[in-house]
Amino acid sequence: CNRADLRSQRSALDRELNRRETEYELSRHVTEGRSKPTKPSAEDCRLRETILTADRDAIRGLIERTGFFRPDEIAIAIELIDERLVRGDASGYYFVIAELEASIVGYACYGPIGCTLGSFDLYWIAVDPAFQHGGLGRLVMGAVEASITKVNGRRLYVDTSG
Repeated sequence: CNRADLRSQRSALDRELNRRETEYELSRHVTEGRSKPTKPSAEDCRLRETILTADRDAIRGLIERTGFFRPDEIAIAIELIDERLVRGDASGYYFVIAELEASIVGYACYGPIGCTLGSFDLYWIAVDPAFQHGGLGRLVMGAVEASITKVNGRRLYVDTSG
């Protein structure tokens, strides 16, 4: 067994663990008057654009739970949060945070592309596995697009991990 095979097996095990954790979390979301568990709704979430120091660890956990990102990528996501916390608007990083009750269940990070007029990069978008395929990513993305439009943004560039 070579290292690539071991990494692949570990990745598969991590995805299965995430799936089982998500199933457990969904089983805890039982609404009144229903006997079957229901998936939490994007409509129940609140969006905000202010990043807080307390969000740092919550967003790290969210990104890790998705199972999509490598440790070095996660470290970069946290660096962008730190940069925004220290430099504010001068950092060039902006956020949309989706919350349900007191938990962060989705987020995006975006910013203007230097030396362009009206062009932006979407650096990050992540949704808690318990909320995936329920419209939360679309809701967060819509908020990003609305914010960019308010400052006369015309283009948003998206690159995927991997």
